[in-house]
Amino acid sequence: MTHLYNGMATTAGALLYPNPGRLLPGMASVNGKFQVPRHVLRPDSIVIRDSVRHPRQVRYPAPAEYRAAAHALTHPGTTVAGFGALALYGLPYLVDAHDTVLISPTCGRKKWGTQFTPTVIRKSLRPGETWHVLCRGEHIKVAAPPVAAAQALKLIRTKQCSWPVHAPEDEEVFLRAVQLVDACRRFLGISPEEIAESGHNRVATRWLASVLKASSALADSPKETEMRFLAAKVAKEFGLRLEEQVEFHADGRPLSRADLGFPEARLALFYDGIHHEEQKQRIYDNTVDRELAVQQWTPLRYTQNTLGLLVGQLRVILTQRGFVRIDNQKI
Repeated sequence: MTHLYNGMATTAGALLYPNPGRLLPGMASVNGKFQVPRHVLRPDSIVIRDSVRHPRQVRYPAPAEYRAAAHALTHPGTTVAGFGALALYGLPYLVDAHDTVLISPTCGRKKWGTQFTPTVIRKSLRPGETWHVLCRGEHIKVAAPPVAAAQALKLIRTKQCSWPVHAPEDEEVFLRAVQLVDACRRFLGISPEEIAESGHNRVATRWLASVLKASSALADSPKETEMRFLAAKVAKEFGLRLEEQVEFHADGRPLSRADLGFPEARLALFYDGIHHEEQKQRIYDNTVDRELAVQQWTPLRYTQNTLGLLVGQLRVILTQRGFVRIDNQKI
């Protein structure tokens, strides 16, 4: 978890280089003033995929933290808001596909961002809602962490920001909001109470309260949040208990921790990110799966490409093991 405080330094400036008037070898432009090494750019396939969901189909090869830092340094007196602010604080997920938004007290008409320019809006923050962050030896103004989270949630709720999720269409916005709150809690240590306070007069109160109630500080990635969201539906259908971060031991020593578990059904759910494709990790995962089988637990592993199968497979397995869906029972 990142330790946040007013006056902290952001790591974004370490790979941000002033533009000498030409594009240097191995570098890519962030805006007219700064460049970054090409190796930090996002994969083209991801950039193109995300641009399809962007309101204006803008492509953002440079990660959000570098864009936010470059634009803030280029526009002194402005304040970085929303996803850009969260990126500067070190949020590792959900931030890169969206506009860098700068708040300016003197801006006239709203200016929409492009690949190399920020979105600039005229707005003011309440006292105490602005932090100063050190970047390349300069202090830039950034919306305080819970304020930035509330600003990002507003964009999600109004469908100005989105990303692919496995959920019914009418639940997608809610799930994305829970994913963001989970990540802010897990990686930045922002509390639900802080987000609720900052969301006052920014985000619909009842909606925000329901999002915060559904959130958790235990998910290690937005995909784990997504898996919890799907599994919770099945748990409710069957009247079963769903636990997070279920620990397993072998020979008295820690073995592994499942992301989710159904204790009554002895099912352990794992979300395997890209690092699980490495040979060493695959070998260890196989070892874990065999040991869980010895302990009479069934491990179920899902990836980004198979997560959509979870609900159907859980229903089949639970039914095969004699569990009955509550909505199928006669009252």
